[in-house]
Amino acid sequence: GTEACYLAKKAGWHVILIDRNKDVPAQGLCDEFIYRDATEEAVYPVLKQVDFILPAMENAEDLGVLSQNAEKLGIPFAFDNHAYQISSSKIKSNQIFLETGIPMPRLWPDCSLPLVVKPSDSSGSEGVFKVSTLADLNKLKEKPEILNQWVVQEFVEGPSYSIEVIGYRGEYQAYQATDLEMDEHYDCKRVLAPAPLSEDLTRAFHDIGLALAS
Repeated sequence: GTEACYLAKKAGWHVILIDRNKDVPAQGLCDEFIYRDATEEAVYPVLKQVDFILPAMENAEDLGVLSQNAEKLGIPFAFDNHAYQISSSKIKSNQIFLETGIPMPRLWPDCSLPLVVKPSDSSGSEGVFKVSTLADLNKLKEKPEILNQWVVQEFVEGPSYSIEVIGYRGEYQAYQATDLEMDEHYDCKRVLAPAPLSEDLTRAFHDIGLALAS
């Protein structure tokens, strides 16, 4: 949400931010801040004023309500529910990687230690932990609910990069690759552009993004 407000203002838009948290940092970057739940009926008159809705949330129920309201009002809603059902699940995302032949860390048990263990439907690093020793692995094996429902795969050391892809009705565009700086307290604390990638790697990254979108 903070990035959306910042970039929308840079683009010269008039930005109205609606949030049920009154202390969000993005309220210092918008033109108007409305302290409400975006799905409340009281917000409906505000939505009538806008030309475009960009949801910055991960609550499926709220997204459904906003999508319906946007459709009733005939306002473009920057959200693809089908894509979200895949991208919000690490298990489904990995299945897409496997089906399309896109490189990914090997899944347990077809890999060796260290391992990274992560819930399928949480955002960022929430709930993620590393398994480095046989003793830790044996403890993990005592929790079949995690082994069967979470993602367990090889831990790959190195930098993290990101790329954004926007699409509409089968037409897709990949944008600038960025470098993500991580912090033990703040998770992803900074996004740097351009990323220090060679032209060949940048081109490969773009191709992967477009292949996934397609």
